[in-house]
Amino acid sequence: MLTCPNCQFANPSDHKFCQRCGEPLMPSVVATVRKTSGKLPKDAPEDRPEDIPEDGSEAVTVEMSDQSSEPLNRSATDLLQARLLPADEIELSPVAYLGSDKRYQVLTVLSQGSANITDTTPEVRSPLQTQLSQLTQAPLSTLQASSALPAAAYPYLLLPASAPPLYDVWQEGETTVLIVRVRPALSSLIKAFSTAVDPLQHVYWMYTLTDLWMALEPIPQWRSSLLQADNLGIDSDQSVRVQQFIMPGEQPPQLSDLKAFLQSLLAQPHRGAIAPLRQIRQLILTVTSAETLTQLRNELETIGEALLATPDAITPDVASSPAAERPFPQAPSTQPEDADQSAASQPDTTQPDTTQLDTTQLDTTQLDTSQSVEPQPETANLEPIHLEEDPTALEPMDDIDDIVLPELTDSSDNTVVLPMKLVALADAGQTDVGRQRDHNEDYFVIASSAYKQASNGQQRTQAHGLYVLCDGMGGHAGGEVASQLATKTLIAYFAEHWPQPQADSRSLPLPAKATLIEAVRQANQAIYDVNEKEERAGHERMGTTLVMVLLQNTDAVVVHVGDSRLYQHTRRTGLRQITTDHEVGQREIQRGVAPDVAYDRPDAYQLTQALGPRSQEELSPSVSYLSFSEDALLLLCSDGLSDNNLVEDHLQSHIDPLTRGHKELEAGLDDLVNLANEVNGHDNISAIALRLQVSPDMGRL
Repeated sequence: MLTCPNCQFANPSDHKFCQRCGEPLMPSVVATVRKTSGKLPKDAPEDRPEDIPEDGSEAVTVEMSDQSSEPLNRSATDLLQARLLPADEIELSPVAYLGSDKRYQVLTVLSQGSANITDTTPEVRSPLQTQLSQLTQAPLSTLQASSALPAAAYPYLLLPASAPPLYDVWQEGETTVLIVRVRPALSSLIKAFSTAVDPLQHVYWMYTLTDLWMALEPIPQWRSSLLQADNLGIDSDQSVRVQQFIMPGEQPPQLSDLKAFLQSLLAQPHRGAIAPLRQIRQLILTVTSAETLTQLRNELETIGEALLATPDAITPDVASSPAAERPFPQAPSTQPEDADQSAASQPDTTQPDTTQLDTTQLDTTQLDTSQSVEPQPETANLEPIHLEEDPTALEPMDDIDDIVLPELTDSSDNTVVLPMKLVALADAGQTDVGRQRDHNEDYFVIASSAYKQASNGQQRTQAHGLYVLCDGMGGHAGGEVASQLATKTLIAYFAEHWPQPQADSRSLPLPAKATLIEAVRQANQAIYDVNEKEERAGHERMGTTLVMVLLQNTDAVVVHVGDSRLYQHTRRTGLRQITTDHEVGQREIQRGVAPDVAYDRPDAYQLTQALGPRSQEELSPSVSYLSFSEDALLLLCSDGLSDNNLVEDHLQSHIDPLTRGHKELEAGLDDLVNLANEVNGHDNISAIALRLQVSPDMGRL
């Protein structure tokens, strides 16, 4: 048997992918014997399985080569990554080694120039590793005096508290090889700005960014890494962190570039109890009018001190805000206080947003009672779906997105986003049976229309689209029946309750939450009735996941059940997973369990929500409303494509070209499906892509 290093599931010895989570088995197997350079330990049992070759290159987890009885720890806190600058000079491949002494072994290739690796001799410190500990926070002149230290290491050493710790570094020809320790996942900077509970948080993060900008003054070309939103995050102590330092361009960025970046952060749609519009305007004017970095920092400091001195200027109930508890500007508290926790305490009732938010500490008593928000069941009672056991054991999952993103009104002035119009819309879909299945249980439908108007240089597109993707499950002739039945039921329902408008008629608004939930419940009931009629039980009982998007011009709503996903990618805000998987691991995280512990459970990837196994009364679909203020790519996909972080790890090569319009959607989806077959291939693969082009609607100002 092959033990999966990700979920510890025991797989048949001839499988290349884990049956439970889809993790590739080959690289992790080699990693378990990493200190023997691919050989089995000398004390390995002689009665090893026949499928293990003599050189041990495909050895299962017999004994840990570091003489530990624990399985390989793949938590982010202990993970090493290799990053190559430039990324295209050296080709990375699984099981390959890095370094002249072949010390580092590649486990998983993340993207071109990036891979998860393992140190085969962690107990031995190289001369350069010893030197690195002495060079941390040393002046640039000291760093430059070390001939063995590549220049790409300088920003990591100048900003050790704000960048991943540098573990090792060396030069191979024209390529710098950086080995860094991967820190735990950060909260998105964009999400932090859009969910901040008081303006002081905005001021603090902006001031911190100017700190980092100043620290890189000796090497200004590396400041470009501070101007990419998806390369920055907020740590648990509210500090701004840099994910990595990216190969700089020929010209270093200027103060004007920093100002434009800060303005884009302030212009994000906001969710939660946020600063009044006048305070956001004050910050924007401050950034716009500053002529020097010193002036900008002084103005931010003045605003911060004024906010601290004027309690009424800070949003009510922010006493727990880390920024409000300390003088400004001062290093943040080292106590782990998640910005999302305080942000989630007062959900916004004015405008939906596209970001995810941790709701483990959500105070639901502050929801707007004027909205029709259904009471949600307790997550403590959630149990996974076991189709092979009792199909009635499913408990409904908390509707995370509904709590975080309540329905909007148009009465709020808590946003500075310009009114937008849709200029163009393109969409495409693709499905593939995969490499290990003999039939396709995925099913998708695209039902969209677009009406284009243009006059005197003005252009507007009226769009109406329904996009449905289902990933079926069940016994013979079960999964494909469930996915098709759910899809066709939804299409028929919305044909009656949200029909396509005529070309010259006014667009219908997006359906209300109650209408959406009723549609999903009818789809669930249709599958449930078949299960009951055919007396299906255990693993023969069929079901399906669902991810569905309804698009109306520059607004959309997403409804999902299960682990099929919706991603959004924009050039300014980067990649965001809009949906949260309805599975045991996520349920445990909501309960306050650490992510690495939550996903160490053998049932971590078991679904807690699906259409069909249970009656509609116990179904709780998630609903999120979206609004687009910049060009965006939406990607709906089944887990056959999203498994193993495929979307996140191949963002630059496969997602970004689609967002920018450098590749047609049909060709891009073909490439994604081919990639999924190479990286995953254990399941059916389906995806729908939408590309929206928007621009400010000056006629509505």
